[in-house]
Amino acid sequence: MDWIVDVLDHYIQEVRPLFGPGKIPALWVTERRSRLSRLSASDAFETARQLAGLPGELDLHALRHSYVTHLVEFDYPERFVSEQVGHSYASTTAIYAGVFRRLPQPPAGTLPQGAPRRAVGSSDMNKKMGYRWHLRRLMAAKEILQTTDLVPLLADRGINLSREQIFRLVTQLPQRLSMDVLADLCDILDCTPNDLIEVEAVNQQVSKDATTGNGPPAPGARRTTIRRSEGL
Repeated sequence: MDWIVDVLDHYIQEVRPLFGPGKIPALWVTERRSRLSRLSASDAFETARQLAGLPGELDLHALRHSYVTHLVEFDYPERFVSEQVGHSYASTTAIYAGVFRRLPQPPAGTLPQGAPRRAVGSSDMNKKMGYRWHLRRLMAAKEILQTTDLVPLLADRGINLSREQIFRLVTQLPQRLSMDVLADLCDILDCTPNDLIEVEAVNQQVSKDATTGNGPPAPGARRTTIRRSEGL
């Protein structure tokens, strides 16, 4: 679901200003500088639904149900979910959480149905370590809902990052993260590095070694003749 952040940021920063909305608080505006009506939004959804080949019974309100379900799926706090969609009672949000938890989940450690079993001692998979970055979820738990809210909090601790750098830090997996930034994030969110970074094993396909006889053959040796130039 992270891709939607980049799409919305592009719309807010580059597309919406082209309509000249002025002081209109609405997120979605028209070329007439007015709020996009529900009917127009529904028509646009129906067009997109038909192009995507989705079932006709889906309507615009289905997006709301999907959004709440995905928030619950990604372990966002129920209070945050309730505030996002304006639920007056936590019991309403709990309905979505209950539905998701009742969905059948495959037993841990089992192969998908129909996957071939491997003989003992043979493998072409290499164990590789990966990680999950939980910064956005921990921010939501602390009611820090905008990426730009981190700018002054980090600046107070001597870390000066631009809005763009903060946006990438929150929405993307960090490849090079300084220990100072990590320590300050833990201080801001009152958490530990283990809360921010979840290490997991990722299976990676690798080529078999030539010595096993199952990989591609090694290139053959080529004889080379060196001739001395005349006059030397």
